[in-house]
Amino acid sequence: MVKKLTNEMVRVSRQHTVIITHGAPEKRLKHFEGYECHKDVTVSYKQVSLSNMAQLINYMRSDRTGKPLKEVLQDKEYMLGAVKESKEECKVVMLLRKEEELLESTEPKHKMIGMMLRTRRLKQEELKKLSAKKLSPDSKEVEDISSLRQDHCHMYVFLKHAKTEEHVASNGHND
Repeated sequence: MVKKLTNEMVRVSRQHTVIITHGAPEKRLKHFEGYECHKDVTVSYKQVSLSNMAQLINYMRSDRTGKPLKEVLQDKEYMLGAVKESKEECKVVMLLRKEEELLESTEPKHKMIGMMLRTRRLKQEELKKLSAKKLSPDSKEVEDISSLRQDHCHMYVFLKHAKTEEHVASNGHND
């Protein structure tokens, strides 16, 4: 189904098709490769950071209040709490990016600091998971909420290459 839909999107596009999803390449690329009717298409992808506003919306969607988003937006007390929580999550994202930057550094001192930060963060995450399991025996629900709060998405680009004169001549027209 996904391959058929994507094939049709690529077929009707003039130059390129863009698909944005939370699905990681190892899960999505198998659906996006192998276009029998589109030999002139290449697929590339990139991880893209979400804006603070997108993260706030993800937080509100993942909170599971049971209320429609329209009602949530009108609840002043809830909105203040959501903005506060979202700001905290944005700080965490900034720290993660700094951690990655330090780990990629060629400077041994910076790499060591990055490894120390990662170790501390992983310990804190493990403690959070343990306390969440104590509060909610259904650990699947906790995992579902965290996937709605991703700080990034994946952008897949299907690029059609320019047709050569030889292709146009053999085909009889410029597709």
